[in-house]
Amino acid sequence: MKTVIRVLALAGFFSVSQGYVVDSLLFGDDFDGALENWVCETVIGGSVNIVSGVVDIDDNGGTAVWYKYPLSDSIAIEYSARCLSDGANLTDLNCFWMARDRESTPVLSLDSASFFNAGRTGLWATYHSLEAYYFGYGANLNTTFNLRRYYDPNALPTEVLSMPRDGHRVIIASDNQTGLITAGTWYRFKVVYFKGLIEVWVNNVKQFTYTEQSYDVPYNRGYFGFRTTYSVHAQFDSVRIFLLKTSSASIDDHGMRNTKEQGIKCSPNPFNPMTKITIPNLILQNTNEEFKIFDIRGKLVKDLTPEIRSPRVAAGEAGNSITWDASALPSGAYIIKAQAGANVLTKKVILAR
Repeated sequence: MKTVIRVLALAGFFSVSQGYVVDSLLFGDDFDGALENWVCETVIGGSVNIVSGVVDIDDNGGTAVWYKYPLSDSIAIEYSARCLSDGANLTDLNCFWMARDRESTPVLSLDSASFFNAGRTGLWATYHSLEAYYFGYGANLNTTFNLRRYYDPNALPTEVLSMPRDGHRVIIASDNQTGLITAGTWYRFKVVYFKGLIEVWVNNVKQFTYTEQSYDVPYNRGYFGFRTTYSVHAQFDSVRIFLLKTSSASIDDHGMRNTKEQGIKCSPNPFNPMTKITIPNLILQNTNEEFKIFDIRGKLVKDLTPEIRSPRVAAGEAGNSITWDASALPSGAYIIKAQAGANVLTKKVILAR
């Protein structure tokens, strides 16, 4: 049985005092199945597999595991990670987010076919073409913890030239300590991009904060990936991606908005114990749609995909609606998630008995 640092209560980890709160759960993965939502880049001789419900990385000089869809402002990503190595290989629990690649064709394209065919092989040098935020926890043989911003080397702002950096990979915050990683210990990480605010949290403690400056090109859309190297044996698990509330409608991971015209509708809401869910044509017109309901911790409680694939609903009859009966579930908040290819919509509903 796997034991990891699980998702923390939303009211605590996502505090109003930080200037944002959770709007809805966009995506969750406990890796009890395949790596269908992930793209793995690893040096030849390394491997990435699911072992006992966690992603197990046996690295041979560099590995990155990417969520295969781009994410947009405003977003928070949580995951658990640990290093099983010891000695010189106890190092590097690292992370990219809001990443795009200058080697993509066209340049900086966020189309998945372009981003994942930009020549990255797991070797560290092949990631220098990224523009992204990046932290290395226990990097450099478990001696450093830096937050970096990867700039365009051809347009490096003069304001950062005096900052500590490796070329265009500028250190924007640092808390270097030795022995940050203990072998076999799970760590819970959270990274945030919220209207130009960047945060890094470890085990519910905020470690770094950075606000994009006037000379910074906003990195408000890009990819998230877990990274390790130095032939480390590492594992990661329990990924949760949250949309954060903004002043306008909530934004999904492809820049769409849950507007009245194209969002999921539920009536009544709150409900007890049944509610009618109206599905937007955006979802129904796709051939690989999914329609699922999760509890507030990200656990799947109902898969309604077979119902929306029925000929009657798919044809647009009954107002594109289905009825969800939650009689067997306890009171509380639930997240409805509709996905069709790259398009994702979410809706929070309240079961009130």
